[in-house]
Amino acid sequence: MYSKILVPMDGSRCAETILPYVEALALRFDARLVLLTVIARVQTVIHPDAPIIEVDQHGVDLQIQEAEAYLRSVHNSLAAKSISSRVLVELGPVVETICRVAKEEETDLIAMASHGRTGVKRVPAAP
Repeated sequence: MYSKILVPMDGSRCAETILPYVEALALRFDARLVLLTVIARVQTVIHPDAPIIEVDQHGVDLQIQEAEAYLRSVHNSLAAKSISSRVLVELGPVVETICRVAKEEETDLIAMASHGRTGVKRVPAAP
């Protein structure tokens, strides 16, 4: 039923609550997991009166490294349970990036935990 499952993760305990469910699905259907962290690009203004907006590349690079290390640890934990997974870190708007990656990766399911707030309102309707 499921061959590839996208699992967006932000490193929080809340996000990790989905893991037992996707592990069970992966084992039952021999599905591969795509572990995704999306880093929203943050721009910083050098001076309030300056028209130049600059991206803090060092900060972004550090976030990417931390996200990759985190996802690798989840990947290794899954591998120990004979679950195949892939690590992916992307930059961009979170909701749109998750949807884009789901389409590009041809995933059958997006599995993610929610803290019950309003983020789901931003997910675009299916065509």
